[in-house]
Amino acid sequence: LERLVETCGNQVIKEWRRLPGIVSQIHVQYLQAAQMIMELQEAAQINQGLQPANLTRTSSVHDMKAIVKTWKNRLPMISDDLSHWSDIFTWRQHHYKFIIDHYESQGPMDSNTNSMLGVHATAQSIIHFGKIARKHGLVGVSLDTLSRIHSIASVPVVDCFQKVRQQVKCYMNMTVGGSLQKNEFNEILKRRRQGLEVIEVTNLKFFSKEMMAELYGMKGYFLQHLNRSEESNKVFSAAIQLHDTCYMAWAWWGEYLEALFTRERNMDHGESAVICYLHSCRSAVEGHTRKYLAKAIWLLTYDDENLSIATAIDKYHLGIQAIHWLP
Repeated sequence: LERLVETCGNQVIKEWRRLPGIVSQIHVQYLQAAQMIMELQEAAQINQGLQPANLTRTSSVHDMKAIVKTWKNRLPMISDDLSHWSDIFTWRQHHYKFIIDHYESQGPMDSNTNSMLGVHATAQSIIHFGKIARKHGLVGVSLDTLSRIHSIASVPVVDCFQKVRQQVKCYMNMTVGGSLQKNEFNEILKRRRQGLEVIEVTNLKFFSKEMMAELYGMKGYFLQHLNRSEESNKVFSAAIQLHDTCYMAWAWWGEYLEALFTRERNMDHGESAVICYLHSCRSAVEGHTRKYLAKAIWLLTYDDENLSIATAIDKYHLGIQAIHWLP
């Protein structure tokens, strides 16, 4: 196998050198081929390390863990070809299953440690592929992929949460508004109800307060778009009470209040929306922060003579990095 891997690698390098110096789409197939060769080599190392003759070697376990960690970090970008990564993830899952089966056959002591490594890696690969499929707009593919997690025994709580989170986001991506036909509008509302149902049937008692807060925020989002405004406001409030640094819950609550403000022109709603956005920006990443700071600045254009919104910004801007305010 090592000889074949070396031969394939040399052939890919040879073909690469024949291509133009400026990297373009034609180079992608050779990059994908190089990755497949690397994945084959790493999978061979896993299988070799788990052979009976090598079980006593501590280095074999460390090598296996290092490769699994590498696979977990070597993930697709949104611009990558999804069909290529589908093959890669399927390939990896076969080897994760081999790891799980191997250590479970060794007895309960190993099954609680090393076999869980394979379980977690399997779940993570399914979740990430579902996430990328969702970002490609392939909602059906994403939901089908995420449903495969149910075939895994003893999935860690964090993976269960991520699965529910990605599943709910699939339904959140379907926006309501614009010039939609009646049947399209009804289909979107149906999806909203399905997303809400996913959250309501999920047993939240196993999740941390931070996880629960985000799911409550999502629930409030769905209730808002199903025109259940009062319930939505209560759920957003409950989410913040569970975990007051859940930046997405703050952001969704702010968007809800902004929608009320633009519809009713109630200055209290505008001020509250700005406060929510600023709370969200304190613990969010830069891309998220800039989006909601822009919303806060835009709301300033509707400020009243008492400068209610400006006063709120002056009071609650502390904790936000100064550079995030710059364009």
